[in-house]
Amino acid sequence: RWHGHVSVKVFETLCWLGPHPEGKYSDDEMRQADGAGRRLKFVVYEPITAAYYEGFIRSHKHLREVLGLYGQDMIDIKRNGGQKTTREMLLFICKYRMDVVVNKKTADGVDNGPDAPAYRIEFQSDRLYQQDKITPINAAEDDDDLANSKKLIDIESARGKKIVRLVRRVSGMLLQLTIFELPSAVVQAANLSVPIAVDTDEDGDKAAVKEKENTVNGFAEVRDVTERLIKHPPPAFRVVAYDPRSK
Repeated sequence: RWHGHVSVKVFETLCWLGPHPEGKYSDDEMRQADGAGRRLKFVVYEPITAAYYEGFIRSHKHLREVLGLYGQDMIDIKRNGGQKTTREMLLFICKYRMDVVVNKKTADGVDNGPDAPAYRIEFQSDRLYQQDKITPINAAEDDDDLANSKKLIDIESARGKKIVRLVRRVSGMLLQLTIFELPSAVVQAANLSVPIAVDTDEDGDKAAVKEKENTVNGFAEVRDVTERLIKHPPPAFRVVAYDPRSK
């Protein structure tokens, strides 16, 4: 890689986002699906060769991948009035995520011809996983949280906690099942909570009445004992099934 000083200009342009072949979009892409999106064009001037080189951040999804795990808060344009945040974001990309690469080989490792530009612009990027990420396969609960703590996951808060992975035969098909416990915020937003019916006492508090026998001086006495109940809503789970035969 090249080391030195360059001059960078950034232009905001438009890109067209066609429909996803499987109809799957993250929340960030949903509002741009099958329509116009945001694209950033970086024009880099290198003083030794006295030439300009261009690099592109193709879409909002690509921007999130370029910013990586520790730069996601810079996308929020409402913070600090918007303009300052955009400037911080571009400075972060230019300083930490943009590379000026000697252009002897292509990104695929193929030798370039003698007429190829001396350099090309590349951006470091982290893979953006979807919220149904199940890897690492054999990790669950705290081990899964630790393994994915350095991963960039779309809508990570909606993924939930991975509880267990097992193999079961369902309707004659042998499936690999991964079960996540959903957080309460996701359950409430999706209206998945189930109301719990319990008896109430005269004050309207939740209560349960149990009959217990009490022996006093050799005589059996039946008395009612009122116990307070704490309402605990049942957990909601998401089950991700994988068929290894159909893939």
